[in-house]
Amino acid sequence: YEAVKYEKERNAGFLSPFGYSTASVAAAIDTVCSLEWYWLLSYKSQLKKDELYCDRLWRWNGHLIQYTVVGDDGPAVLLVHGFGAFHGHYRDNLCSIAEDGNRVWAITLLGFGKSEKPNIVYSELMWAELLRDFIIEVVGEPAHLVGNSMGGYFISIVGGLWPSLVKSLVLMNTAGEVIPRYSSLLFSKEREISGVAWLGSRA
Repeated sequence: YEAVKYEKERNAGFLSPFGYSTASVAAAIDTVCSLEWYWLLSYKSQLKKDELYCDRLWRWNGHLIQYTVVGDDGPAVLLVHGFGAFHGHYRDNLCSIAEDGNRVWAITLLGFGKSEKPNIVYSELMWAELLRDFIIEVVGEPAHLVGNSMGGYFISIVGGLWPSLVKSLVLMNTAGEVIPRYSSLLFSKEREISGVAWLGSRA
């Protein structure tokens, strides 16, 4: 099938009367191998997921949000993915974190993965509010927040605006402007050190 499709694309929709070209056969073999490889990866992930955890849905402001949870007791940990990803980004981390005595949630943010993608204005604050409500309604207690890339930016906003919901922040390759319009300050005055501190530094 792939060889026929490739040959038609090369010949304005017609098959060559001379048979398949070497390029067509090579392309077909590469395509089949690639498809099989990704199918096997997907199948392996699906088997692992079915055995260890399942996807769940939570409705936020009328939109369905996909998430998963692993672990029965222990401190709450919420994993937040980066741009262009989804909660499966953490599929190889969920169980090991849970085995260390934690309850672990991984969420797919609105507009990503299998969460709904409504035609709304997306903003950092909107995603931070989504995470705030998820912690309150689903997790049910303050959590350790882990964020990769823009996920780190969003959990930083949550920690800044609603600190009572956050036990700690783990930022991995985080994105975002931490201090708006930051610029270094030059000090012309030397630091003054007390005599006690100076003596202590020499001891």
